[in-house]
Amino acid sequence: MPYMTEEFAERQMLVNYLLGKLPEPERLQVAERYFTDEAFFDQLLAVEDDLLEQFARGQLAADERRDFAAYLQKLPDGRHRLAVTRALVQAAPLSAQPAAEPARWRVWFATPPQLALQFSLIAGLVVAGGGLAWLLLNSQQLRRENQQLRHELSQLNAGQTSLQRQLAEQRSGAEQLRDELARAQQSTDQQAQELARLQALPASLVALTFTAAAREAAQPDTITIRPHTKAIALNVPVASGEKFSRWQARLQTTDGRSVLLQEQRSFRAARALPKLAFRLAASRLTAGSYKLTVALLAQDGVELANDYYFNVVKP
Repeated sequence: MPYMTEEFAERQMLVNYLLGKLPEPERLQVAERYFTDEAFFDQLLAVEDDLLEQFARGQLAADERRDFAAYLQKLPDGRHRLAVTRALVQAAPLSAQPAAEPARWRVWFATPPQLALQFSLIAGLVVAGGGLAWLLLNSQQLRRENQQLRHELSQLNAGQTSLQRQLAEQRSGAEQLRDELARAQQSTDQQAQELARLQALPASLVALTFTAAAREAAQPDTITIRPHTKAIALNVPVASGEKFSRWQARLQTTDGRSVLLQEQRSFRAARALPKLAFRLAASRLTAGSYKLTVALLAQDGVELANDYYFNVVKP
């Protein structure tokens, strides 16, 4: 009898453990024991099966049913195990079992062949249903992972497209910079040639070829008139390939005093001019600031006018 009492007390302790009624220190002791004692763990599983069957048959009290339902929710396969147990309970009603509830394996082998076949079919259907549910969940997970991979691949493709566009823009900018450098070099070469030509002119003639910067009043060109200088040549570059039918040039000081007015209206046909050249006596220019306004009438009737600023220095 003491043995039975001790066994009953241990079983009741396991029931309380599964229903969450044990104090925390005792719960820790039970957990440590079933991790190290295989027989105790098997006993725990047996008590768990008994509670599961009583739960499926509705034999638990209201508070026990609530506590055991909370326990099943924490198990990864709790729903599956409950479904299998309910299927077995429906196939083998309580009246078909002996009064003294034997072990699970004894019930199975004591069942008639027809009932055992029903158990097998029901268990197979439950297992197949569980497998189908697992396949559906796994398929959904794979579908989500596939969508995520497609999204990441789309982002990579977009990034690659953006990088290619940036490289194309940089390549275009580099080509444009090379063209600008080539034009700047060509302009420098032309200025060097013009300077060499001017240096070869007689000392009595001083020439000034306006640069593009001279169009701004803040960056005027400079011409130096020495005592022996007799004449001044002002050269205005004309865009290559442009054809003009007539032109007009007005030279005045920056304070409005007129110095020179020249125009050409007798061209028989429009022609391309590399530059316009104006000559005047050096005596007509005093030290100071000047503005040369050149107006050109193009072949298509459009008039182009530019202002060129320069300073006169007389040592």
